[in-house]
Amino acid sequence: MFSENINRATQPFQTMCGHHLIQSLANTNGMPTPARAWHPGHPAGTNMNLPNAKSVYSVADFETLGFHDCHVYGIRWDSSAYALILDLDYILQWIEKRGSFEFVVAPAEIRFEYSTEVKVSLDWSNLAMECQIQDIHRRDHKRNPNETECYLWEIEFATPSGAIELWATDFKLKILAEPERSETQKLRRA
Repeated sequence: MFSENINRATQPFQTMCGHHLIQSLANTNGMPTPARAWHPGHPAGTNMNLPNAKSVYSVADFETLGFHDCHVYGIRWDSSAYALILDLDYILQWIEKRGSFEFVVAPAEIRFEYSTEVKVSLDWSNLAMECQIQDIHRRDHKRNPNETECYLWEIEFATPSGAIELWATDFKLKILAEPERSETQKLRRA
């Protein structure tokens, strides 16, 4: 599904950048794997157990995924699935290059299926209409009356200030197109 031009972008590295320990490993077929950005409070050098790269990630993969600095282009709802959906550029890999970084980025969507108790608090006062994720947290879980597992999610934003909090039974990150190597953390839009 993904082209060979990404092979150049999947060289293993481990580096300390500010407060983030970013580790990225390429799997055997040359596909980039998502890199978890480690924030203060996470022990440096922790084994991240990155999954093999794939086009759809689920709640089972959540702990291996990182969302820091991903740019969001849309927030929408699918009323038939009670889903909250974020359209974003997902950073699959951070690549150190002479003291700075390049990125492997792909258009993606995050779906929170069967969402309830959705709370949105975003404040763009005196800011450009940009939206960038700080991190996504899975805060709690419970069983619904129908015995399905439900999770409390918090999407924390760096820009603008604020968060989205919701309960949802499912989480999916879907990569929508081939990743591209980029000097910025977002893709160029037409």
